[in-house]
Amino acid sequence: MRFFDILTLAAQDLWARKLRTFLNLTGIVTGCTMLLLTALGATGSTAVLRGLFESAEEVRKIWIEPQYFYAPEPPQDAITISDLVEADRVERIRSEMIAAWKGEHREEGLDAISPALLAQLSEIPRVDRVIPDVRVDAQLTLDAEAASSTPLFTHIVSTDVHSSVLAAQLLAGDVLDAAPRDEVLVSEWLAYRLGYLSRDDLKRLIGKQVTLRFQAGGRELHWMYQFLTQQYGTLDQGGLAEQIAFASAFQQVLADLDSTSLSSEQKATMRNVTQSLMTSEAESDDTVQVFERSFRIRGVIHTDEAAASPSKMFQTWFGQSSGDVFVHHALASELHTQTSPNADIHNATVVVHSAGDLASVTSAIEKLKLQAFSAEYLWETIHYQIERATSIVYGLAAAVLLTAALGISNTLLISVLQRTPEMGILKSVGARDRDILLLMLAEGTLLGVIGAAVSIGIGWLLSWVGTHFLSLYISSRAGETVTGQLFQFTWWPVLLVCACSIFICVLASTIPAWRAARIDPVIAMRRR
Repeated sequence: MRFFDILTLAAQDLWARKLRTFLNLTGIVTGCTMLLLTALGATGSTAVLRGLFESAEEVRKIWIEPQYFYAPEPPQDAITISDLVEADRVERIRSEMIAAWKGEHREEGLDAISPALLAQLSEIPRVDRVIPDVRVDAQLTLDAEAASSTPLFTHIVSTDVHSSVLAAQLLAGDVLDAAPRDEVLVSEWLAYRLGYLSRDDLKRLIGKQVTLRFQAGGRELHWMYQFLTQQYGTLDQGGLAEQIAFASAFQQVLADLDSTSLSSEQKATMRNVTQSLMTSEAESDDTVQVFERSFRIRGVIHTDEAAASPSKMFQTWFGQSSGDVFVHHALASELHTQTSPNADIHNATVVVHSAGDLASVTSAIEKLKLQAFSAEYLWETIHYQIERATSIVYGLAAAVLLTAALGISNTLLISVLQRTPEMGILKSVGARDRDILLLMLAEGTLLGVIGAAVSIGIGWLLSWVGTHFLSLYISSRAGETVTGQLFQFTWWPVLLVCACSIFICVLASTIPAWRAARIDPVIAMRRR
């Protein structure tokens, strides 16, 4: 028999038994469509989410803080494991050995981040900028209404002036310049407390001058004052003046301690406890200082960073400083130095060039005895969940295809029994065993080709619908339009589906084809 004749007979048999063909195709199409959508979705969603991840400004930030205890990596000879240990136990023992070595060789880390260390962070390759997390307390007075307004207790925080998130938070005015100036951004909450309520009011606030009053020094006295008076936020509404008066009185008590009726032991205790506060009369004027500085309001912003970020889907929440007055980070560092005994800080944010630099920069930061937290773990989690979901769906598709293969094999076996007389007639007119075998395999192959074609068509339709709705969902979560294809049609998923469909159908046809080829034509024709 010619190959064309074999294909023709196979196609005619599939057409003659439409219901059987439809049921067989249903299983094949279901499994292959699941397989195709899984392959397309895994590739497309990974690419789209990776693009969103890398474009998100938040993920380029690394939040750092001192590592109070530092454990260096052990040398290789310190974690050598005996060859007598079985291979499946080596890694577990090595992990325990590393943990034990680090526990024994733990070093004292850092209490704070010094300016010199900040400079080292800036010199790490692929670091774009370093933003110290500075927070300074102050009293604020609006100069235009100084006579009638009450000073407000406020927090001044450092701001990344290069951040695009800052521009998205802007309600009125403009963002800060790249160069530090005596200009500030104020929160809408502070504007509300100042009496500027509507958006038009916020616009009128732009350009006005504010005076900020700071306290420098007297940190120990500040803590003692809070302890004795149980008042917190003591810079608020006259509290600063009370602190200064308290400091002066306390200094006088220390100076006149010998003339009091306290016992020698009590005097010694007072001197030991307050040794850091004991100063001379000349030095006491420097213990607590107050200074003022004027700033121009450049803009009004809201502080809902999650809503403002175009990539809030990847918001990390490390180091989200809250405050009312926002200044250039260099200016904030200057104010911090003036109001604190030293310029050390406890937190900072490192901004890298791209998300791909997170791992290398984090490693370099940790070598400086600093703890680093970034969104890299978030991408690893997302990628892991995508791979896990993909594996589950692949397993389901494989189960459906296996079920379909069993169904096809069963229906083809029944078909062989029904067509036994037909097989006998074909053999009697010259058909060879090989021809009968090829006929049955051709039916399976045609079934696989049709199933693959239908699966690709249905997969394309479902992927188009899925891309539309999933893009809307991701856009609502990420805050920006998804431009990539969540289901990316490439050549390898299509070839995979075609190969699986044809292979399953041909494999399912093997036993029926082998049985049909062994039919004795004389016995077959007697069954007619």
